[in-house]
Amino acid sequence: MTQPDHKTNRTAVARGIYLVMAASTLLGIGHHIDHIIRGNHVGWPITSHVNPFTYSLAIYPLIASVCLGSLYAAAAWYTNRPPARPSVGVPPA
Repeated sequence: MTQPDHKTNRTAVARGIYLVMAASTLLGIGHHIDHIIRGNHVGWPITSHVNPFTYSLAIYPLIASVCLGSLYAAAAWYTNRPPARPSVGVPPA
């Protein structure tokens, strides 16, 4: 009996997760652009008022930082190198 290839399975799952995240992010951006074009429920930075539109824009930098951090960790894992440690305020191992 052959052993399942867990590495390939994890890669397929990770691709699926990234695809779902990319699709939902694109739909969210499209939804925000639709509000800007229609001019309804729009807040800062388009108008001077802060409303839920303003707070909902905070999700995009969060998604970008999570994706970039995940890609950085994956690249370090695939090259068999540990991720770089920050040099400020962290004692050497």
